[in-house]
Amino acid sequence: MRIFESSDSANGNSGVEAISFRQVADLVGYSHTAIYRYFASKEVLINALKTRAFLWMRDETQRAIDLLHSPEQQLEALSRAYIQAAMGRPQRYALMFFNLDEANAIEHCPALRAAKEQALNVCIELVNTARDSGELASDVDPHTVAHMFWVTAHGLVSLQVADQFVFGKDIETLQTLLLNMLKANLRQPSAIHSKPKLVHVTLPNERLANVEPVLHRKETALEPQYQIPGKRVSGG
Repeated sequence: MRIFESSDSANGNSGVEAISFRQVADLVGYSHTAIYRYFASKEVLINALKTRAFLWMRDETQRAIDLLHSPEQQLEALSRAYIQAAMGRPQRYALMFFNLDEANAIEHCPALRAAKEQALNVCIELVNTARDSGELASDVDPHTVAHMFWVTAHGLVSLQVADQFVFGKDIETLQTLLLNMLKANLRQPSAIHSKPKLVHVTLPNERLANVEPVLHRKETALEPQYQIPGKRVSGG
């Protein structure tokens, strides 16, 4: 925990990219070599810090909804807690999304993957409850909806941290509007399907005119193929 807290200071002074063993060791009070007993490399250190950051966000959002009973109120509280936590500790929040060979980290750091899943599961389980209680449409996909809330909150935080709200809008107003839009849409049946629908595409007449049957030696005449300029599709 001391290393995690100290990383906030190191991160705040010079950014995630500049975090070094020497900085963290100085802040914690370890010798510059002693810290290697706990972390074999900077990559291992960063992944451990990212893991703790996701668990921190999990705890912040879970704490915000624990005392509420209405799923709708909980969804709003969760979103607000996420944004408030991120704005309160922007450097710690930045750790969550610092990309140090992310795909490799997920594969070789099960703790980081588990922490990410736990952070998102707070919202997934809440959407499940809201759906089962009838406050959201019965066919919404909780995993998709959780990502929608995540995208909304993360987008607002990113714009706020970058000082991009310069056209008369503020994060509080936009957060309320976006939350209301999401909740209203998610109450409608078939708002977010658990399975995607098939989309049927009709070719324009002028392209259909260029379709020519092409028979191949290894194919029977009962199953011709059709050659569209630049494409090849099976008939039948």
